Amino acid sequence: MDINHRKEEFAKFWTNAIVFEEKIPANFGLFSYRQIIEWCFKNLIICSGKILLKWGIEPDQEIIKKINEEKDLQGKAFLEKLYIFNFQQKITQFIMNQERKNSKWNSWPTSIMENSSFNCTGGTTLSIWMLSKLKLKSYIGIIPFSHVFNIVELSNKELFCLDLVNMRVYSMLDIETIDVEGHQCLDLSKKPGHPSSIIPIFDTHCITYMILNNASIARSIGMGEKESYAGLSGLDVYGALSFYSEKRDFFPSYPIFEARDEFFPEIKILREKEVFKEEMKKVNGFIF
Repeated sequence: MDINHRKEEFAKFWTNAIVFEEKIPANFGLFSYRQIIEWCFKNLIICSGKILLKWGIEPDQEIIKKINEEKDLQGKAFLEKLYIFNFQQKITQFIMNQERKNSKWNSWPTSIMENSSFNCTGGTTLSIWMLSKLKLKSYIGIIPFSHVFNIVELSNKELFCLDLVNMRVYSMLDIETIDVEGHQCLDLSKKPGHPSSIIPIFDTHCITYMILNNASIARSIGMGEKESYAGLSGLDVYGALSFYSEKRDFFPSYPIFEARDEFFPEIKILREKEVFKEEMKKVNGFIF
């Protein structure tokens, strides 16, 4: 299969299984991988905004106005934390009012919209949209390579974390960043009880990697690849089977992980480094 056709198959999958109300651009087969990533990220964030607005969760314009008017950087940072905390509280209240559902596969907008719930990947994607209204530097942290959360650099340069699925917001003021295999990471080696000693930091566009990773696992389960069942509950397996059964006709003819690794070769390289393999062993089976 030529590369252009592979890209077109991916676009069909993405627009029918992952996002909603998105059309495939003309000449998509000619898009570079970078253009595909940009396109995926753009419509992910658009969908996230639509979901939050449907849930009645909007950016707090009053706090945004105060942030813009505040001259003191510490004062700005305080208001930015308040904005993030208020968002987390609104989400918590919304989720508490919903019927409890298995959220293992609610990584992508179609599933989040349908089920009114999300996993860590879905929560991080929703948060990217909300945090974008602050116009601050925003990143994601990926605990190798099983859990993802938001990191934002406040106006006073403090790193602040939002882990929406676990309903947590906290400062990273006492956590240093270090270089590991040429990649910036959070150093948690001095944090007792944490399953991972290093957490790689990525650009927010890499949330697409996590979505494709989860979709790849769901496809493997749907196709009966028993090794993919490891560590999953019966409900988790049922959810993957349901998703694959519903979207089977839209999946590309090649494994999703191939697209994942083609689009994000730098993450593929990191996963193959021994230091990150060891970190993956540490967190295997850990519930975040």
